[in-house]
Amino acid sequence: MWRKRKFIIMLLGTILIIAASIGGVAMAQDSEESSQPDSLLGRVAAILGIDQQTVEDAFKQAQAEIQEEALDRYLQKLVDEGKISEEQAGEYKAWIEARPDMTEYFDKIKGWMESRPDISDMPRFKTFGIFRGRDGMRMFDGLCLPSQ
Repeated sequence: MWRKRKFIIMLLGTILIIAASIGGVAMAQDSEESSQPDSLLGRVAAILGIDQQTVEDAFKQAQAEIQEEALDRYLQKLVDEGKISEEQAGEYKAWIEARPDMTEYFDKIKGWMESRPDISDMPRFKTFGIFRGRDGMRMFDGLCLPSQ
């Protein structure tokens, strides 16, 4: 008797979860269609009545300034604790500032990764081999799956 009740309770719970998730997906799709500015910075630009690119540039500049201030505080903390000298802190900051801008390459790699074909339909290749285990030599017979 208890097993039957337990099964019914679990079944009802599963149905409730599925119904709630389907409803949530439907509501999310409706709200996505109704929101015109699709980003926070787009909404800020619309509220201020200025170009979105101007807001994005200002945001990037503020972010860079905050990162530089945080680096300065961190290096000063290390100097105050005696872990590095003022000269080492200056060298590190100069090294950080001399790094090349890699965003162009990251964007290229991201585009390349998104354009790769779906290879889930590729055949699986059979591999054979020998490896040394605790008990001596053993044969290996397994599947080699393409990496994704």
